[in-house]
Amino acid sequence: MPWSPEFLSAIAVDDSVFEPSKDANDDECYPNARRCRLPKPDPARWWTCWDNDNSILVMAPREHDLSPENLIHNAAGQFRADRFWPFKFLGFLWDQFRLDVGLLGVTPIWNRVDQAQKLPDDEFDDADAEFEQDVAAHAPAKRRHAQPFYAHYGKDPVQVSSDEEIKQLLNASREDKLRRLHAFMQDPATAVQKFLGSSSHKGGLWWSNEHLLGLPKIVLYFLRYVLENNALLPIDNTTNLASIRHSLRDAINIAEKACIELPLTSAIQKVLPDAFNLGMKNAFIPFDEPQTKTLPSLLSGDKKCPDSAEAWQHCGTKDIWTPDYRSLTETLGMTTLPLTHALHPVAERSLRRIVSLYATSDIPGLGKVTLAPWKGWDVAEDKNIAEPIAVDTITGNSGANDVCKQSDRPIELFVLEGTVKVLKLGMGIYASWCHVLGPDEVWFMQDVRMVLPSYYKGEEAW
Repeated sequence: MPWSPEFLSAIAVDDSVFEPSKDANDDECYPNARRCRLPKPDPARWWTCWDNDNSILVMAPREHDLSPENLIHNAAGQFRADRFWPFKFLGFLWDQFRLDVGLLGVTPIWNRVDQAQKLPDDEFDDADAEFEQDVAAHAPAKRRHAQPFYAHYGKDPVQVSSDEEIKQLLNASREDKLRRLHAFMQDPATAVQKFLGSSSHKGGLWWSNEHLLGLPKIVLYFLRYVLENNALLPIDNTTNLASIRHSLRDAINIAEKACIELPLTSAIQKVLPDAFNLGMKNAFIPFDEPQTKTLPSLLSGDKKCPDSAEAWQHCGTKDIWTPDYRSLTETLGMTTLPLTHALHPVAERSLRRIVSLYATSDIPGLGKVTLAPWKGWDVAEDKNIAEPIAVDTITGNSGANDVCKQSDRPIELFVLEGTVKVLKLGMGIYASWCHVLGPDEVWFMQDVRMVLPSYYKGEEAW
C-alpha cells in the first residue's frame, strides 16, 4: 500500500530511536557469523534488508524425530540467528512476541524469606566494600531475562521459604509457557490476532511509531518463514496439518493487515479531530475556562514558579489546557451554520467502525465518513466501550437523563479531504460524537480517545 503524504507526515518516525546494535558484525545484531555484513537500512523501511536476502528463507536440515514443540522452537531460533537485526528495539519486540505465544518463558520473581538478610551498610568496612566491587567487576554479565511489559507492575515478589516452593513457581511458569505454545500451534490465527490486538495494546507496545511499524513486520516475516518451511505440525490427534496451515495463512493475513493498520492507529489520532471538527466544537461548545490560562499562572499557586529566564525558556508560556483553536470559517468560509443550528445537549461516547469513506462531499474541501456501532464488545474492564453511553455535551460527564437515540444506527461525519486519505475502512474510533440540529443534522467529533485496528477483539473474547 503506497502511503499518502498525510499519513507519512502523521507517522513520522524519530531516527534517534533507531540505535544500531553495536557493530553490524557482532552477535547481538547478527548472531550467525557466517552471514555477510549488510548496510544499515532506512529506519522507516528496515525490513528491506530481509527482503533482499533470499538465503534466509530456508531452514537448515533438521532431524526427523523432532517433536512438534522442538521443531517450532528450532524455527524461531534459526529465524533469529539468520537475520540481520539492525536496531536494538527489534530484538525487544521479537522477545515480546515469543513470550506471548509460548516460545519464551516468563521468569517468576520471588523473595527468599528464610535466608539471612544482608547486613546493614554501616556494618561493612572499606575493605569489604572494595572486595565486593572487585568481585562485581570480574563477574560474568548476568543473563537478561525478557519479561512482558507490566507483567509484574504493582505486584510484590512471591514470598518463598524453601527450594521446593521455588521449584513449584518454576514448574507453574513452564506449564503456562507450554499452554500458550500449544494454543499458538493449534490455532496460530487466534494467537496472532490476540497478540497484535489486545495483548500488545495492554502491554504498552503501541506507544511509539517505531513499535507500530516494526512489531507486525517481525510477526509477518516469522509466520511466512514457518509456513515456507512447514515448521508447524499437529501436537495431537485433535487437529490435522491442513487445518493448521489454513489457520497459519489466516494469521499471515492478520499480520499483513496489522502492518497497515497498527501505524494508522497513531496517524489517525494525530489528524483527528481535524480543522472542521475543531471548528464545529469551538463554534457550538463554550469553553469552561478562559483561554488565557498559561503555564506561569498555573504554577503561581501551590507550585513554585521558575526563578530564572533560562528556566522559563525551557518551560515556555504556551497554553497547556486548551486545544488548538480553529474557526469554522477556515473550512466553510463565511457561514450561517451557528445561527441556523443548535447543539443537542446530549452527546454519544462510543466505539464506532468506519464503514464507508467519501473523498468529496457537497461541501467543497470536505470529505465524508460513515461510522457504524462496533457490535459485540465484551471486555469487562472496558464497560464504557461495551455500549454507547450518553454524556453531557458541555461537561462530558456521563449520566445524562436523555438517551442518545443515534447509538444503534450509522452516523455521517464531515472531515477534511486530506483526513480521508489517512482513514481506513473497518478500523474503529472511540470518541465523543456530538450533533447539531437545524434544517439538517450535522455530526462532529469532540475528541478521540482510542483508535483500534479492524481485527481487534476484546480480551475476554478469548
